[in-house]
Amino acid sequence: MATMKLEKLNASGGVSLRYTTSVFDSFGIDLNTPVSPMPLPEESDDDNVLVKVEGNTSTIKFSWLIKQESSTMVTTDDSTCIPASVTSANQQVLFFMNMFQPRSIDDKFRVLVDDTTDDLSKEGFFTKFTFRRTSSETVTYRASCDFIVGDVVTVFEQDAPSTPTAVAAVAGGSSGEIDVSWTEPATEGGAAITDYTVMYRTQLADSWTESAVGSKTESKTLTGLTAGTCYQIRVKGVNNDGTGLASNPIIDATATA
Repeated sequence: MATMKLEKLNASGGVSLRYTTSVFDSFGIDLNTPVSPMPLPEESDDDNVLVKVEGNTSTIKFSWLIKQESSTMVTTDDSTCIPASVTSANQQVLFFMNMFQPRSIDDKFRVLVDDTTDDLSKEGFFTKFTFRRTSSETVTYRASCDFIVGDVVTVFEQDAPSTPTAVAAVAGGSSGEIDVSWTEPATEGGAAITDYTVMYRTQLADSWTESAVGSKTESKTLTGLTAGTCYQIRVKGVNNDGTGLASNPIIDATATA
């Protein structure tokens, strides 16, 4: 039987909360789902949180039973797990409502499904929790959850820089190199740009590798790439208030053979 874990990650990537259950009723993945994460808190009345879904995303939908018994709870001594005292169905529902909903733009979550044949581990954002209890299920809740994974970006619209423009990439001067250049964003945001981040990946890769420029210089040579391989390139501006959205469209370039 598969085991499902829901984890809330902290800023350093570690786990701050974890819920584990060995029972779920249904599981599915919707590809390229045009949805956005649930609303997140705003920094102030003057700033808006900008939530943007970029490129391909998937929504993982799953459901499980919440029972009034301790067998569904994590019983290890790990202090990051759900408290052992939270055992009733009502307590568990309140735990989800109070602790697992996003409270800032930095809140990120992870779902893990351990199966005898395949394991699933994805990080992303919750979009919906649903809890249902009928009159015949006095101590059991049927819970469901939507979890979006992919290129989801949340930034403070007025604080972070806008997207860099005129991004270009060509083969570099040595094997395994790509020279990338761009033009500064139209808007630096709430503070002056201090750095840029160049994102790159092969066309078949699921995730991006990020490389900081280290200054406000509007160019960077990517090194150590696989010679003769085509890469996708994007650039983001950085200031003291945050990191802006990545440039669009994605640029293709082949590393020098």
